[in-house]
Amino acid sequence: GDAVELIEGDCDVVVELIGGKHAAGQFIRHALSNGKGVVSANKALISENDISLHKLADSADVSLRYSAAVGGVLPALETAQRLARTSRPTLIRGIINGTSNFICGRLEDGEDFQDSVKAAQAAGFAEADPTLDIDGSDAAQKLVLLARNAFGSDIVFDDIPRRGLEIASGAEALAARDSGRSFRVVAECRADGGEVTASVAAVSLDASDPLANIHGAENLLLFETEDGGRHLIRGRGAGRYATAEAVLGDIFDIYYETLESSRPDYTQQPGGSCRAQGAAI
Repeated sequence: GDAVELIEGDCDVVVELIGGKHAAGQFIRHALSNGKGVVSANKALISENDISLHKLADSADVSLRYSAAVGGVLPALETAQRLARTSRPTLIRGIINGTSNFICGRLEDGEDFQDSVKAAQAAGFAEADPTLDIDGSDAAQKLVLLARNAFGSDIVFDDIPRRGLEIASGAEALAARDSGRSFRVVAECRADGGEVTASVAAVSLDASDPLANIHGAENLLLFETEDGGRHLIRGRGAGRYATAEAVLGDIFDIYYETLESSRPDYTQQPGGSCRAQGAAI
């Protein structure tokens, strides 16, 4: 159809934001096979197919990027990759679904569960069908990608137990607030030797926990490494602007990557002029 014609046309990068798995997967594979870089925010598709898609991208010598799939404007995957190269991560723990976190705050304020969901939709944080955000599935898909990048783990979605938000969560949130605690949906992934375990759960947190003070659609990720290091990243994790910023960041990364690969090697060409160098930059 028209999408296939566009992919095969005069473009360098294909941005996939249609969601779903079947058509989106076909478009992404077609783009990579045709030598086009791909930027996606499709965490459901990528979390199930990232290994095969990366192989396809590598064979075509193009980039596949999906920063927007995890953490909005947080450099979540970038941090996981960097720590995997420089340290040995042992724990990833955080709030990585801005929609559920927004709802948690409304529940703590005494709002009805359904009204809290509607408020998240009205604010642009929740989809028309918010099930994946509410039941912990969205956070689990993100954990799969984080675990792959940080630990090289082959953990899959079905390996991750999930207890998200439900009607009874309103009472839990109020009980937490009345005892000076916070009610949050926490995603956690731990590497112990060769074993990686992960979970997503709505829990009551002590006020001293760094996750207890994350409000609205904000996200926070805590990475711990084998040497005792702690790395915190924080930022907006839901909404169209957070997603758009992450997608644009990936597009610019591919742009600069392309410039770098096509830059003349002036160390081997002493006659290269400053003007030519400026054009390459």
